[in-house]
Amino acid sequence: MSVYVRRSAVWPLIGITVVVFFLQLLPGFLDSFILVAGEAFSRPWTLVSTMFLHAGFVHILFNMYGLLLFGSFVESKIGYKKVVMLYFTAGILASVISALFYIGIGAPATRMLGASGAVMGLVGALIMLMPNLRVLLFFAIPMPLWVAGILFFFIDLFNTFGNTGIAGIAHISGMAVGLALGWYFKKNISKVHRVPPGRGAHMSGRDIDSYLKTGRL
Repeated sequence: MSVYVRRSAVWPLIGITVVVFFLQLLPGFLDSFILVAGEAFSRPWTLVSTMFLHAGFVHILFNMYGLLLFGSFVESKIGYKKVVMLYFTAGILASVISALFYIGIGAPATRMLGASGAVMGLVGALIMLMPNLRVLLFFAIPMPLWVAGILFFFIDLFNTFGNTGIAGIAHISGMAVGLALGWYFKKNISKVHRVPPGRGAHMSGRDIDSYLKTGRL
């Protein structure tokens, strides 16, 4: 009897981020990997590394909760490989756009860190894939995900120009990338394949992978 183990990108991403969070305690670690707007293109690795840095326990807690919640839904729709691509694409482009934004407004010394841009990419993709998914805004107010997305946009617009200390532009950029990729994924998902009744117990992991890709046994 074969056992099929579902692969996931969400938990490894959470694990890496938590490990890096503790590595930040090492002297000089944060300064070496944090994104500084004016140095983004002379230190290009920071466009990626900043996604795994966080300002404190509450910061990482909320981001990892969002990664687990929204990432799991998106992964169930498009698979773990596309989730990895989506997460890094949204996070990197959010870093690039944020750096250009702060350079453009004359604040090149602005320092940015956090997975928020990447996580908002997952939110954007999920809005396209499951727009009517019910969520609790601020853990209290029920609404469809697409409505929450609009509210997120205006909150982050305020954070961008309201001197709140939150890089709202990174959130907006990440969600925009997620919306675009989510639209692409939705357009190219022809149908959801299901394992035929009675076959699952007799199929190997390779058989199931093949069926999910081709619809044939």
